[in-house]
Amino acid sequence: MDMLQTIWGGNSVLRWMIAAGIALAIPVIVRVLLAMVGRPAAASDAGRRPSMRAAIGAPLACLLWFAGLWLILHEALILPVWLRVWSDRLIYFGFMLGCGWLLARVVERAVDGYFIRGAEAEEPQVNGLLHPLFRWLSRLVVWSAVLVLGLDNMGFEIGAILAGLGIGGLALAMAAKDLLTDILGGIYIMMNRPFKVGDKLLYKGEWATVLSFGLRATTMRDFASNFKYVVPNGHFTNNAVVNISDHPGNMILMNIRLSLTNEVERIGQALALVEDILKNHAEVRYIWSKLDHFDEYAFTLRIHYDILEFRHRIRVKSEINLAIARAFQTHGIKYAAMPVRALQDTAEASAFLG
Repeated sequence: MDMLQTIWGGNSVLRWMIAAGIALAIPVIVRVLLAMVGRPAAASDAGRRPSMRAAIGAPLACLLWFAGLWLILHEALILPVWLRVWSDRLIYFGFMLGCGWLLARVVERAVDGYFIRGAEAEEPQVNGLLHPLFRWLSRLVVWSAVLVLGLDNMGFEIGAILAGLGIGGLALAMAAKDLLTDILGGIYIMMNRPFKVGDKLLYKGEWATVLSFGLRATTMRDFASNFKYVVPNGHFTNNAVVNISDHPGNMILMNIRLSLTNEVERIGQALALVEDILKNHAEVRYIWSKLDHFDEYAFTLRIHYDILEFRHRIRVKSEINLAIARAFQTHGIKYAAMPVRALQDTAEASAFLG
């Protein structure tokens, strides 16, 4: 027993043995706690989502080691006052980092789980951009909160630091206003999904296909000129997004002008023929047809229908037009000719330009 009370390095052999026992017990405690947290990931989840043990194992072990170090320095060993002050600061800083590490891992795992569950239903490119973005944002928020709280408890003037960062951040935001607008627009697109890759948009009055999009800009190809456009995402937050592909097919509004020499019964017959053609076409959804108005030279029929498949719009529209023309010819329904006055104006304009 006298040997246990022998002083070595300012502490008895017994205290050194207790400290060694605590150090040896820490790995065992870590294994037990990790076993209580969760089992390893199943084979079907391998490579998809890490288990809770894999996510928090390292930061939890770090926290337990710092806890064991605090127990050794405060309960097992007797340290000089100056050394205890510095050791307490070191342990507190280690606790702060360990808590931030653990919390960041938990938040990252929650983000991973959310995106993995929705991976099959969502756009792959969107997930490829949103997933790392949200992981980075979650880490930024967690570490900022941990560092602010930790430094504040350690006695640093956090208010002055935050005020300086706020002024610098405001100046940076003003200098990079357009860039930030585009990035926020990209986040808006990825969150609200007004369009996806392959969709057709109405851009500056022309149809354009979305080729790809990133956090700052969207790349589109124009139908008419086949030019490629790189459009800043801020454009889509400040302007209406007309997604043509979002329509179930292709909406058609058309006018048919019939001659005033047609009897009124033939106008009714023309409406019935149009309705019958549209209702009997398997790739068309009939909406309405009407005698919209008549003027000095024509009865004007207004027709509204949808082509169910956008990719078949050209063929189906040609089939409908041919069927209407054939039916009108069969039943002797005449189209309106251009008024004489309009023909004269056209001739005069041609002569002037010629």
